Amino acid sequence: MIIETEKQYSVALEKMEELLLVTNDSMKSDHPDVLLLNMIADQIDLYEKENNHKVAEPSLIEYIEYKLAALNINRKEASNLLGVSASRFSDFMNGKKKLTITFAKSLHSKLGISYEIIMQ
Repeated sequence: MIIETEKQYSVALEKMEELLLVTNDSMKSDHPDVLLLNMIADQIDLYEKENNHKVAEPSLIEYIEYKLAALNINRKEASNLLGVSASRFSDFMNGKKKLTITFAKSLHSKLGISYEIIMQ
C-alpha cells in the first residue's frame, strides 16, 4: 500500500485511528492488527515527509476524548474519576468552562495527560 493522494492519506489516518483503539502494547508484534498498524503508520509517515505535511497538534479536548476511548469510559464515568461534576466536565468538554488548576492536576494524575499538553 502506497499513499499517493490526500484522499488515500485521509483513509489511512482513519484506519490507523481504528487500529489504535483495538491494539495494545501486550499484543505480539506479529499480530495481524499490529502488523497492519505499523504498515499504515510507515506509509503515513512517508507521505507526510514527501509532501511536507504539517500535522496539527490535537487539542486538550481531543486528547481527553482519546483517553476516554482508550479507557473505554464515558463522560459521566470520567467526571467521577476526575472528581468533578458531570455538568462541569461536560461544560469544559464543550468549551463553555475554562480549565482550572485542580482540574488540570486531575487530568494529569488520573488520565496521565502530560502538563505540556494540558498547558497548550
